[in-house]
Amino acid sequence: MLFDVEDGYTKFENTAVENLKKIILNHFKIEHKSSLLNIFYGPTFNKAKIASLCETLALEASDDPIIARFFYDAGCHLAKMLIAVSKNFDQEMYDIVPVLAIGSVWKSWNLLKPGFLEILHKETIIRRVSIYQLEESPRIGAAVLAAKIKLGENFHSKDFRGKTRLIDEIRNIHQ
Repeated sequence: MLFDVEDGYTKFENTAVENLKKIILNHFKIEHKSSLLNIFYGPTFNKAKIASLCETLALEASDDPIIARFFYDAGCHLAKMLIAVSKNFDQEMYDIVPVLAIGSVWKSWNLLKPGFLEILHKETIIRRVSIYQLEESPRIGAAVLAAKIKLGENFHSKDFRGKTRLIDEIRNIHQ
């Protein structure tokens, strides 16, 4: 957005993106937007550092309509991804869809949720969504899966299932 507005690709008032520009430059401790190219595409690319911008932006979303729109749009994209994979559901799964929320972007669920709901209300037959968060590292599940594949171990104990907690439940999507 920053590049698009300042380069004249997107029609938007330059003054409206000044706050966004200031936040991004401060977050990455740079002075010019052109330095972002090295951060995003250069040899020092660091996914975690880029992802941490989400938390910084989330703190500003209530005061900045452009930033709030980013989160709204991201919520729309999450719903569209869910709808895309739902084409593989059996009929029963449409009644309650479990979603495992992995990644720090879910810390901003309150900002993502309005866009997520708008798309679900318009474009799907999904009736309920339960969003869960892992309470332990996904590495445990990866290790169990690796043992099963490589060693032929078959774990039946529920002790090896990931522990989760419900963070949100969206009911009656189409009522």
